[in-house]
Amino acid sequence: SWLDERHSAAGHVLAVTHPAVIQAAILGILAAPASAFRNIDVAPLAALDIRSDGRRWAIRSFGRL
Repeated sequence: SWLDERHSAAGHVLAVTHPAVIQAAILGILAAPASAFRNIDVAPLAALDIRSDGRRWAIRSFGRL
């Protein structure tokens, strides 16, 4: 729901969070089943760059800083 609230927000947002939250965000963006949660490996200090066009989220890049 946090991502849904930001579809129409202007500007940039930086969120610092736990790996499990990044895994959940990726699942939601890809509309993947919850069973795929453990298949996403999030390294320490990982960065997830996502963009919204106002309708949907897209993963732009994912990796280490």
